[in-house]
Amino acid sequence: MSKTQQVLATIKTDFQLIKAYICITYVLWIPVGVIINVLQGGLFFSLCTVCGVGMFGCIMQIGTSDEVSGNFQLLRLTYPVSRTAIQIGHACVVLLVSTVGFLIGLFSAALSQVILNMQGKGDVVFGFWGEVSFSIIMFAFFLLIGTIMLTCLSKFGFTKGFRYFPLAIALIGVIVVPFIFTTTFGEQAAAVLTGDNEIRLLAALVSLLFSGVLYAVGTILSVIFYKKRQF
Repeated sequence: MSKTQQVLATIKTDFQLIKAYICITYVLWIPVGVIINVLQGGLFFSLCTVCGVGMFGCIMQIGTSDEVSGNFQLLRLTYPVSRTAIQIGHACVVLLVSTVGFLIGLFSAALSQVILNMQGKGDVVFGFWGEVSFSIIMFAFFLLIGTIMLTCLSKFGFTKGFRYFPLAIALIGVIVVPFIFTTTFGEQAAAVLTGDNEIRLLAALVSLLFSGVLYAVGTILSVIFYKKRQF
């Protein structure tokens, strides 16, 4: 098989492994996102969490299937598919799942905006597109976290410590982020996030470009580490 066919084969296999989880998760999170958005009177919840839920779940499902549930990885390595194609396929699947999650979050936000308008509460904090711009920054952040997870997974495998990585990120978000925003850098970042929509959109695009470059670099590192890994 050509390299492209190998990558496509990996993508197809990965989707077979995760499709049940992803479908159930995303279908469930549409009403959950709408309900919590409406209760909070904003759009942040669905815009900034659905993508993360899908990304974390996708990586954990792939890692579990490959190394825990029947160790599918050993079977995968007997196929005429190179280790390079496997890692590129994983990266493509995680990126696609994360993007779909972002779009579902956006769909939930749009439904929420309609309901809030009907209730006379349509004036959300930064406006609809302002909050979408902010969510793009969160999407870029999730891609960065996904890069770290995929790189660690290719290097060390699905270790016990890796299982607690999402929990560690959640705790860091709850404990560290509020502290950061009390610093000078945090105050400057807050000024950008609460500024004009044009400035927020520019920051979002720069963040997305930066994380995209790091995602590509992380994929290359994953390939290098996976080639050297012993099974």
